[in-house]
Amino acid sequence: MILETQQQLSFPTRLTPSSALAFIRSPQQLLTQLSFLQEVEQRGEQVSGVLALSFPMLGEVTLPFVSLMSQQPHGAVLLPQALTHERAWLEIAGQGHLEPPSDQPGQSDYTTTQLPRHRQIHYHFQFRAYLQTPDVAQQWGAKAFEKMVQASAQRTINRVAQALPVAFARALETAEHEQQQLS
Repeated sequence: MILETQQQLSFPTRLTPSSALAFIRSPQQLLTQLSFLQEVEQRGEQVSGVLALSFPMLGEVTLPFVSLMSQQPHGAVLLPQALTHERAWLEIAGQGHLEPPSDQPGQSDYTTTQLPRHRQIHYHFQFRAYLQTPDVAQQWGAKAFEKMVQASAQRTINRVAQALPVAFARALETAEHEQQQLS
């Protein structure tokens, strides 16, 4: 069973261009704000963690994920890694980029330390969960059991995507506050 959802986000930021790029290139800052995800770690370009789902009759099912972050000139791309040796896993893909300030069209100096006025950070995330229903489902009425599991998992995956804007706002607020403390 494969379940999918996606989310697009755009937020204004007062981070300097270099700080905004560092924020985009550190997906752990954002993903740790999602209470659904546990054990989120970033080691170099690898980001990993676990999504815990609770199912009736099955209890808690954990979906590990591993993604590789690739730096781009104006942001980063998160590339999911298949965990086919697992019974269930999550793929998190995404891209983030920093848009130049709207009052300075065409300017692309991402190394300056001056505070921008209207700079935007854009993200697009895709979540894809791979689940295998247990063999006992055949005994319980496979169709009904699978529909119940699918509905429960889809609700959880959708909640993760819907929680992203609040998580992003918290993570960005923290980064902006840290930048203010340093200046």
